[in-house]
Amino acid sequence: MLFLETSRYWKSKLNIVIIIASLFVIVLATLQNYSSKMEFERALNFALSNPRTTVEDIEFLTTMTEQFTGVFYFERLFFLNVDYYVVFWVITMIGMGIHIGARAFSNLQSSYGTLLVTRISYVNYLNKTLLAQIIYMLTFMILMFLIMFVGLVIFGGGGLQVPEASRTGGILLDNATPMPRTTYFLTLIGIVFYSIACMIPLVIISTLSYVLFKNKYIIKFIPFAVMVGCYILAFVFGNLNSEMGLIMRMFIFESSITSLTGMISPYVGFEGSNYLSLFYVIVYPVGLWAISFILYLTNVRKFGRNYL
Repeated sequence: MLFLETSRYWKSKLNIVIIIASLFVIVLATLQNYSSKMEFERALNFALSNPRTTVEDIEFLTTMTEQFTGVFYFERLFFLNVDYYVVFWVITMIGMGIHIGARAFSNLQSSYGTLLVTRISYVNYLNKTLLAQIIYMLTFMILMFLIMFVGLVIFGGGGLQVPEASRTGGILLDNATPMPRTTYFLTLIGIVFYSIACMIPLVIISTLSYVLFKNKYIIKFIPFAVMVGCYILAFVFGNLNSEMGLIMRMFIFESSITSLTGMISPYVGFEGSNYLSLFYVIVYPVGLWAISFILYLTNVRKFGRNYL
């Protein structure tokens, strides 16, 4: 059943729609970055034609222009284009919710679900369904990032060269300690998998929420409702006072990802101590997985012995 369920998710044409819609946001971010590169090129051309320009200024503008490689475009998604990155995930979560969020609910409401539950226990069915969804989402999201990375490298060029600003820790100084290529790419991979770890439980919560809701449309849009709803709550309550704002930050994905990147890179600052940043990095995914686990236990207790 595990392989069959996973393959059913992959065979859906909705996968193509999700990829195209999500990556369209990345295209917009890339166009903005390309526009920044053109501005540096225009400044460099002006500097070269100006006899008063110093050698240091020309070297700086040349470095800034040359660092806009495909790898740098990819890196900027996590550090300087985080708004686009969040929208990318919102669209992906809408697609995932529509695609598989209510699949378990629909199955169990149909004769197919009745047949499954009579052949295997409800707990086994639920475990295999959740595992199939996790495997599908993990492989799907990795595939999207591979498409994204390869596309940006082809568009921006430069191969796998580490950008100068990133290699020197974000500061163009001759005496800066270079960042090893392995460390650089492991950092980017870590950010990707951290983001995936934050997103998967949103869909798991949607799948398990039929213990609370009996409407498949509500269930499908729970990932979107959680992401956007937390932003709204943080905006409303965060404006009451600064302390409330710090508390509400733990409920939004953007704060967790900016806290993570702020701890990694010196050119992306974060208000607060490293301990506070680490708290935001940990509490968001852990909180979502904890909610998923609670809903799982609620489902097992309610339907585990006698679903029919």
